[in-house]
Amino acid sequence: MAPSRNLEITRPASDVRAFDRCASIVEVLKYWAATKPAQPVFTFLHNGEVALEALTFAQLDAQAERYAAVLRAAVSPGSRVILMLPSGYAFIEALFGCFYAGCVAVPVALARKRDFDSQRRRASDDTPLVEKIARDADAAAVIATAELSRTLRDADSRAALRATAIRHILSDELAGGSVAVPSGGATRLPDPQALAYLQYTSGSTGDPRGVMVSHANVLAAVRGSATAFQFSEQSRCVSWLPHYHDMGLVGSILQIVYSGCQCWFMSPQSFVAKPDRWLAAISNVGATISGGPNFAYELCTRGVAERAREFRLDTWQCAYNGSEPVRLDTLNNFAAAFAASGFTFESFRPCYGLAEATLQVSGGPIGRAAPVRRVSDDATAGTPLERMSVSCGRPVEGADIRIVDPDLLTAVSDGTVGEVWVHAPQVGRGYWAKPDASRDVFDARIAGESHDTTYLRTGDAGILADGELYVLGRYKDAIILNGVNHQPEPIETTVALAGAAQRLAMAAAIGASIDGRERLVVVAEVGARLSRQPSSLAEI
Repeated sequence: MAPSRNLEITRPASDVRAFDRCASIVEVLKYWAATKPAQPVFTFLHNGEVALEALTFAQLDAQAERYAAVLRAAVSPGSRVILMLPSGYAFIEALFGCFYAGCVAVPVALARKRDFDSQRRRASDDTPLVEKIARDADAAAVIATAELSRTLRDADSRAALRATAIRHILSDELAGGSVAVPSGGATRLPDPQALAYLQYTSGSTGDPRGVMVSHANVLAAVRGSATAFQFSEQSRCVSWLPHYHDMGLVGSILQIVYSGCQCWFMSPQSFVAKPDRWLAAISNVGATISGGPNFAYELCTRGVAERAREFRLDTWQCAYNGSEPVRLDTLNNFAAAFAASGFTFESFRPCYGLAEATLQVSGGPIGRAAPVRRVSDDATAGTPLERMSVSCGRPVEGADIRIVDPDLLTAVSDGTVGEVWVHAPQVGRGYWAKPDASRDVFDARIAGESHDTTYLRTGDAGILADGELYVLGRYKDAIILNGVNHQPEPIETTVALAGAAQRLAMAAAIGASIDGRERLVVVAEVGARLSRQPSSLAEI
């Protein structure tokens, strides 16, 4: 285990940026708890609307200490601890409790009872994702609600989380004070290179892989985003993003604590059920920063636009958009729909990031419209699938983004399509217990350049032009027609736009071998009305 430093937090006399000298997010929270203990940091919106009593920096620090005391009595430092908690204060308190105890947090999505149904599992041979993660991480404990703990304990006997070796810690008891907190032990500042958490990814398409994120990675990530998006103590944030996902974990929890600001948050379920709750919260609290994946803006445009005058969105200075392809038509439609709310296109901040780099590697700067550029998948002007692409911003502070030929491993010229490679202090240390995969993804080197610099291979196609990053899609999703690579996204966008008047819902483009030749296949979802109009379908 990496060595720790004794904790000693004192109130600085004047330096308001003293937290910049902190070496971990633990030290940052301790700093804020000492300097502004009564300042609210998180406010949970029950059902997306009713604000509960806010959680202050001092309260978060105290609850994290309670979790840490229980963890120290239950597991050894460095142990992996599953966090399976719904959106709310308990998740945040447990997360920092892991950090305080020197444990490695492992955030996961909530398990459902049907995921563990023996008959269903035997029929599908489908192991629940949380079980796969628990086994891969060799978890020593799980922090869950009493209800979720019962789900795990009552599961099939093969379930890893039912094993007696895994300790169950109930958030309900710690929140209610019904459990005695062990005495002894003290919080020590973690070594910056010690692991903070494992961020599991790709669980839906294969065996889950846990990105090893250190405390140094966390600070590099939040510092880069703070500069790119101008986070400050005066920032007011709103979020509905899942706590276990990197965008929610880093962007809406760790970023908030680092910046010393305040965040109002709701569950993802509250947002999906009524997207207007997101905009209402932004309007009600005068939020300056909020965002989500592209689909969030589409949901609001489709279902809430007619109520635009009910919201005041002129305070929303940073509307970040990431985690999935950013569509220019989505940005244009949202900006037009909510112009009556005071929202402007210049507030959009498309960004690019991935779990392997903790979160963000490009985005910003604030105060200008994101550049738009005409690009094509093979970087040849005039190709049939040339499209307008919106910039995902400039590399964040400390990040070196290169575009590389994925086969030759050589850097390509400005404006040429290649694979996005990243060298940055926020890039994780590899995948937990997967040295071969880690070497392939995290230890890439550009041919003809110094082998002292290693890069993260993202698997994404993109270009760099005038210092701006444009992401075109996943290389593995490329469709090869007549020897030319085509990304599905512009094809899907073209089909969706062509069917907009007929309310075509969405489309997916794939390549398929038909009669020995690679063919383009487009699958489109249509409504009942359109399905009864063959002429309209033929036109699309």
